[in-house]
Amino acid sequence: MRNTLNDIREKVVSLERGLYIVRYESANDTFSPPTLSIEVPACVTPVLHPDQQSKDLSKPGSALVLRVLDTCNISLVLRAQMAGGSLKATLKVERLCAQEDGNAAATALPAAALIDERRRGLRVIGHVARIGDIEVGPDEWIAGPSAPGPIEGLVILTDNRLVSLGIRYAAIADGEQQRPRRWVNAGAFVGTKGRAKPLVGIELECASATSDLILQVDAIFLGSPPVRQTGAKLVIHGPSFRERLVGLKFDLVPSQTATNRAHMSPITHAAPSAAAQAAVSDSVPTAPNPRPPATSPPSGRSQSGRVRVFRG
Repeated sequence: MRNTLNDIREKVVSLERGLYIVRYESANDTFSPPTLSIEVPACVTPVLHPDQQSKDLSKPGSALVLRVLDTCNISLVLRAQMAGGSLKATLKVERLCAQEDGNAAATALPAAALIDERRRGLRVIGHVARIGDIEVGPDEWIAGPSAPGPIEGLVILTDNRLVSLGIRYAAIADGEQQRPRRWVNAGAFVGTKGRAKPLVGIELECASATSDLILQVDAIFLGSPPVRQTGAKLVIHGPSFRERLVGLKFDLVPSQTATNRAHMSPITHAAPSAAAQAAVSDSVPTAPNPRPPATSPPSGRSQSGRVRVFRG
């Protein structure tokens, strides 16, 4: 990339006829990342998410699809948010699919690519006792089989790719099983930090009944087999509603592959070892166990072309 001004950096990319996705992968300055503007000629049509107002990408994790009708050049322009701000970022331009039919080229955006792109809009931050906040993406563990630890709170983050899901959630800390749930929307923290009150359950729901994606959550509770729930409404806890949550993983899957009724099933990850369980048990003081509730737990990339990566 070349500097055109002190606070602007530009990269010209040549594209052939086809369908592409431009990804804003990462930035050195996570607090004030540079804004990515994509300047295109008349033969290129940006394809925006229904909730997206501009083709500019303001932060890492965002992306834009481009429909290119003829060979041309586009400009990727990074602009610092403030004078002297960082312009170091990693961008990726990926050709999604190309299929030739005689002399004409036809392109299509695979459904799997769309789903994978929307999944990237999910981030989860979990607060683990004696460790602190851990941020993960879809299908990544907070604590979990290899490093179990009492999870005391969490926040689910979604960007404009997942606005239509309307994710809401509540956390149940040890000793609060009988209290009314405090439901929050995406972006709000639930639970505690540094109060030795690990979570023993969580509840989640997707407000949208027509979404093409649905929640899938893997959870490990101390001394219990791992479980997986998939659905639009989930209630997740251990067998007696007293076991501490020591591993948590979120994902989004196509709704047509899962029923809207939450179900629980074992997953293949091994439960924490006896030594790990003992370490986790020692990290949080044991609190008196409340009476368990009378009710039982509820029942239960496609082909792509070349990828070009640009680092500032």
